Amino acid sequence: MGGSCNNCQHRCCINGDSGVVICGECEVCGVYMQLCSNDLTEEELDERCNGEACGCGDNLEAWFCDDCK
Repeated sequence: MGGSCNNCQHRCCINGDSGVVICGECEVCGVYMQLCSNDLTEEELDERCNGEACGCGDNLEAWFCDDCK
């Protein structure tokens, strides 16, 4: 799984080694965003090798892109 988290910018958070990506939109302008999550399936937990992701998608109450922060 490629990409990086739009909040913490850590590629390892959502590349499949740590967490997974969850997709959404900025609550102000509606731009597409990806955030990291630790909400993994049992299979994903078994394959995880780098520990937990930052969990931005699990912890942020509101999603704002860099331009709208």
